[in-house]
Amino acid sequence: MHESMKYMHGGGSKIFNDNLEPLIRLLQRRCERPWNKTFSELNKQLSKGTVSGLHVFNHIFDYVQTSVWIENKRAYYWWVGKKREIVSSGPRKEFYVHPVNGLLKKGREVSRKELIELLNAQN
Repeated sequence: MHESMKYMHGGGSKIFNDNLEPLIRLLQRRCERPWNKTFSELNKQLSKGTVSGLHVFNHIFDYVQTSVWIENKRAYYWWVGKKREIVSSGPRKEFYVHPVNGLLKKGREVSRKELIELLNAQN
């Protein structure tokens, strides 16, 4: 069987890209705005009938927590039966919907060292 040079060298097939940076940038731009409005805009702009649109919707709630509470000016949610603080560090961004005003917020910014300490303490 003859295979083309393009196929033999990795070309010729479409591979889905798991790049969620555009979603993260959008969420960062929408901070301090009503989450319901942001989510509604995403529903209008992205089609769940496309691979990329469905992919974004499958990952939104990996980045945005909607069932949270505020304790000592920090946001928390339950994760696998444990209380977990919502934090952001470097490229790792987490967001939440404020339980009182419904605004999209970015998790408290922490250093990489503090992030590791928090994750170890929460496990």
